[in-house]
Amino acid sequence: PRGARGKKITSRKPLTLYELWRQCRTINDRTLARPPPTGEVAQQVWEKSLQEQQDGRLGPFKDLSDIDLNNALLVPRFGVWELRAKGWRVRLIDDFKFNGANSAATIYETSFVDTVDDITDTLRELNKGLRARDKKRAYSKTRARVQLGIDDFVGAFKTIAPAEGQRWLSWVLVWDPHQNRYRAAELYGSPNGAKGTKQRWHRERQIWRTKQQHL
Repeated sequence: PRGARGKKITSRKPLTLYELWRQCRTINDRTLARPPPTGEVAQQVWEKSLQEQQDGRLGPFKDLSDIDLNNALLVPRFGVWELRAKGWRVRLIDDFKFNGANSAATIYETSFVDTVDDITDTLRELNKGLRARDKKRAYSKTRARVQLGIDDFVGAFKTIAPAEGQRWLSWVLVWDPHQNRYRAAELYGSPNGAKGTKQRWHRERQIWRTKQQHL
C-alpha cells in the first residue's frame, strides 16, 4: 500500500513469542511510562482488582522491585465505563495490545457458537426422546418436559488458568490510588483483553457439549 504522497508504507512484522520475551525489559519500561488512570476510574479498577484477589483469580500484589522485569511481561490494566442493565459500571481491560502480546499470538482454529436453530433442534430431539420414554412408562402419572432458561456465566473465561509456559505473560500492572504507585500481580485466570481467551473458553464449552451428546 502507498500513502497520500505515493510513498510505500511498510508494515512492521509481528514479533514471535520468543522475540517478545527477549524484549521484556524494553516493553516494560514503555508500559511503566504510561500515565496512570485517575479519579473514580482508578479507584474502581483498584477495588475490582482486589475483588479478583478475593475470588482467587489474581495473585497477591507485589512491588515492581520484587519482579524480574527481564523475564516477565507487564500488561497495563485500565477501566472503561459501560452501561449495563443495572446502570453504569467500570469494566476492566488488560491491554495485551499495548505490550505486543496480541500481535505475537496466533490462532489456528475457528470457534462456533450455537445458533437459534441449533438450540431449537436440540429441544425438539429432547422432547421427542422424553415422549418416547413416557409411552413406555404408562403407569407414570407425571410427564417429563424440557424447560429452557437463560443464565449469564459472568467471567466464564476467567475460570480457565493461563498455560504454564506463558505465565511470564500473565503479570497485570495496576495503579494503587492509595499509595500513588504501580503494583503488579499474577493473573490466575485467562484475562479479558488477551487474544484467544474467549476462543479457549469456546473450546472448553465444545468439549463438554460433545461429552453431553454421548450421554
